[in-house]
Amino acid sequence: MSLLIWNIQSDAAKRSLRVLKDYCHQYKPLILALVEPKVSGPQAKSISLGLDFNEWVQVEAIGLSGGIWVFWQSKLGTLTIAHTNLQFVHCVVTGASSPTWEFIAVYTSPREQYRNLFFSRMLELRKWVAHPWLLAGDFNTFLDEDETISSESYMSQRCQNFKDW
Repeated sequence: MSLLIWNIQSDAAKRSLRVLKDYCHQYKPLILALVEPKVSGPQAKSISLGLDFNEWVQVEAIGLSGGIWVFWQSKLGTLTIAHTNLQFVHCVVTGASSPTWEFIAVYTSPREQYRNLFFSRMLELRKWVAHPWLLAGDFNTFLDEDETISSESYMSQRCQNFKDW
């Protein structure tokens, strides 16, 4: 099974969409998650219709902030949306010949107070998840200082919840 996750960061421009379509054609993902598209409404619908997926769900961007789009092919099996939130989309994937697993597409807020709410929610959720699960996306934090371009942007305390989780 192939899955493609891309932080598109408002790159809903024609060039980026061509690259995305090329990736989808080349790698043929059964699931595509786009995080931080920063577009919604008619523009989001137009972009979604232009991609070659049977099904999708969108958590709309708020103004120019965030957004999570999850697309999937019907040949995947059954993908059920268990929960949507401004910071994640929780999917349960049941394939005809593969075990059930759970996928959570993530875009956490750059604001620490909201990001901390996400980690608290995931701690609770892991008590109830009954299958193998994958969390992937943009957590807007990092584990180590060497993961950032500028050491000035690294603050150990800001990253502690991610490290603890």
